[in-house]
Amino acid sequence: CFLFFHQRAAVTRFQALGFSHTYFLPLAAPQRRQPVMDADALKAYRCALSFVGASMLQEKEAAHQAILRCGPKSAAVLAQLEGWLTDLARGPADDVQFSGLMANPQWVHAGLMNLAPMLQITPEAWLELLDGWLAYLLRRSRVSALAQYQLQVYGDAAWSAVSTHYRGYANHQAQLNLIYAASAVNLDVPRVYQRDIVNMRVFDIMSCGGVVLSEWKEDLATWFTPNAHLVLYKNSDELLAAVERLAGYSPARLQAMGQAAREAILENHQLTHRVEVMLRTLD
Repeated sequence: CFLFFHQRAAVTRFQALGFSHTYFLPLAAPQRRQPVMDADALKAYRCALSFVGASMLQEKEAAHQAILRCGPKSAAVLAQLEGWLTDLARGPADDVQFSGLMANPQWVHAGLMNLAPMLQITPEAWLELLDGWLAYLLRRSRVSALAQYQLQVYGDAAWSAVSTHYRGYANHQAQLNLIYAASAVNLDVPRVYQRDIVNMRVFDIMSCGGVVLSEWKEDLATWFTPNAHLVLYKNSDELLAAVERLAGYSPARLQAMGQAAREAILENHQLTHRVEVMLRTLD
């Protein structure tokens, strides 16, 4: 049995379970992600900064639904959690080193953990719900903070209450190629509990020749050259500073960065490269 994971922590967990043939294998770019050269098709999507992603409202609502099982105490518990998670999103969770409550249960005081039996769920499931709610708050905060830069937002309808530049749902086929290729800069805001994963969106954007503005990850900083292939930030202050800096770049400089990123993808990060690794491992 050979197991391949795009999350390094999963490799360690499954090795501890006795699976000896367990390997790290990152995600990669599929062939359907390509630059778009049709100026007329790109025109409607031209912008300085865009973001594509779920609002994660469903994750927050799932936590709310669980808390309603507290009965008369529900309103007080919701208010307490809203305040605590909002402060956490503005503080420790704003930094890339924070990898979620599931990975750092010490952040949750005993009183909150004691709610799990009352909600008739396991402590792990409770932490997972809190992580989803926290990720919702942080993503919403960052998108809201970039409204002054006319960030174009694509995703579910919940974004319409957050951004005056909400553009609707983005089809995951050809429309994503248009968005990534037409945007001068493409923002990536990972989920708090997935900060140890280089997600598919980064590879997709680069494949289309787009410029990626993403949270810092050790793998990203190793596989690509920051400020040559992409731009990285470690917290909301660095994000705002990066947006300001990129706004001063010429179109030619941004285009060169996007092209360099695409070349790096074509050289090392296509799905064919991952299959080759799997075949060599089997050999």
